[in-house]
Formats: sequence, C-alpha cells, structure tokens
Amino acid sequence: DHEILRLARVFNTMNERILALRAAAYEAEISDMQLEAELRRAELNALQAQIHPHFLYNTLESMKFMVREHRMETTLDMIDMLGDLFRAAATERKTLVPLSVEAEYARAYISLQMIRFEDKLAVDMDIEDQALRAAVPKLILQPLIENAIQHGRRSDGSRLNVRVIARREGKRLSIVIRNDGLPMTPQALQALQAKLGGGRSDTGIGLVNVHRRLTL
Repeated sequence: DHEILRLARVFNTMNERILALRAAAYEAEISDMQLEAELRRAELNALQAQIHPHFLYNTLESMKFMVREHRMETTLDMIDMLGDLFRAAATERKTLVPLSVEAEYARAYISLQMIRFEDKLAVDMDIEDQALRAAVPKLILQPLIENAIQHGRRSDGSRLNVRVIARREGKRLSIVIRNDGLPMTPQALQALQAKLGGGRSDTGIGLVNVHRRLTL
C-alpha cells in the first residue's frame, strides 16, 4: 500500500508540473523550445510512473492464482522476488538507464512468470555486450515481454517460447521480442495500430505507454 501511494504521489506531482509549466508560458519569457522540452520531460516521467502500478497489478494477479492453487511456498518466493525488484527499481531515479539495468529488471519479471507457468514457458535473452551499454527509457523491456507472454499463450496449454534479442547496429539499438504463439490476425494488428496512433487504450496501458515514451 505504501508503494502504491508513493507512486500515485509521483504521478500526481508530474501532472501538476505539466500544468505549472503551461502556466509559466504566459507568465515568464520561456521560449517555445524550452517549454516543449520541459513538457516532454514531465510527461515522460509521468508515463514512467504509470507503468509501476500496471506491473504490480499483473504480478499480484499471478500471486492470487498461486494462492488459489494452494502453492503457498511458491507465493512466498514470488513476494520476495517482487520486493527485491521494486527495491532495485526505486533506487534508480534516472529516466534513461543502461540496457544492462533493464535486462536485470526483465530477468526478475521473467523469474516471477517462470514460477507461475513452470515448464509451459521458456524465455531466452540474447543481448550482445555492446548493446548492454546503450541508454534506454527505464522499464521498457518488461511491458513488452509481459505482452509477449500474456497474448502468446495457446489455449491447449503447450509451452510458449519467448526470445529477447538486442543488437547495436551502428548508432541504432535494435531490440526484438518474439514468441512462437499464434500469429496476430490482420484485424487485431489494425486495432493495435489504432490504439498506438491514438495514444489511449481501454484494454491496457503497456504497449501504449511504451510507444508514447519512445516517441517522447
């Protein structure tokens, strides 16, 4: 509860900062470029804060599943992992972090999911050394891996394989996250593109949040 309240305060503070900056445009001699840069930084921080409770909610749902299955020892392990993950995330206050840090966050999330799905999930992370030093928005990998797991699982309960690949290509960083689940239908792809284009979603914030932060 304390962590959720802290994140809510951060999100509210960022929104108040956005409003204050807009007001400052009329009260001080702030150039359009300076104002735009400040607004983008404030919005980026607000979006970053938004992803924390989203991740927490989905992890708690996994724990609830474990409790229903009477797997109490496993649930305790998940609580310990979640606590370690949030402590690590809370100590890093930068907007941009090395991909190596993001990979550690992602591995903690994967460990939680591996406990839940056991042999029905396999995740391989193939990140070259040069890519590990690249700066990326904080909490950029986990929502994409979560999406690959949640929407890739088949109804027959067969194992889902997820692979994360990261490479430096000149001055660019290429990150590919793929699964071997059922392919996306053209209709589903069109709906997703519409959500990303509009910047809003009534079914979840993960992909929309990541897309917006990358755009900023």
